[in-house]
Amino acid sequence: MGTIAELHPMFHLGALVSVVALAMRGQLQLRIALLISFVLYIADNYFGSAEPAWPYMIWNGLFFFINLYVLVEIVLDRTTFGLTEEEKEIFGAFLSLSPGQFRKLIRIGRWRKAEETRLITTEGDVPRYLFYVYEGAVEIIKAGRPIMIELPTFIGEVSFLRGGRLLPPWRPPPAPATSNGRRPSCAGISTSTIH
Repeated sequence: MGTIAELHPMFHLGALVSVVALAMRGQLQLRIALLISFVLYIADNYFGSAEPAWPYMIWNGLFFFINLYVLVEIVLDRTTFGLTEEEKEIFGAFLSLSPGQFRKLIRIGRWRKAEETRLITTEGDVPRYLFYVYEGAVEIIKAGRPIMIELPTFIGEVSFLRGGRLLPPWRPPPAPATSNGRRPSCAGISTSTIH
């Protein structure tokens, strides 16, 4: 009968933790348990023999860091950690998006604050951007009639949604109205970036 080290208890414990991890349904719990199992494997590879088993340690270390990276991605996808207060407020309008999906959206968008009234869209022209106006005031002029719009609001959403490859008429329709923003704060996303 050999010594305890020769029986590789950390290896067997790591294998047991891996089996338990793979039976877990929650991604966070699974990833955390796998991290623990990789630490146990690395410890066994270092202490379980007369000499460290470097190739096994390197592979398990690689598995550990890949798993850690994915774990961080999952945490960021599920939390608003790192979003500014303004971004968190805007995120409230995108209830169908996860915080991670919202982060991707704000990375491709451009944030603008105007100091004066700005023309956002012109009736009859195809908008180049989808706007989300969350501050200031927006006046829509349709057939010569001005209409004040309650904020926050999207501007250009009809053209954006109808301009997708799945919906006819295969090119974005023109803006149905002229939109003026009075000192607007908005996020604009180029329709060519999305489609």
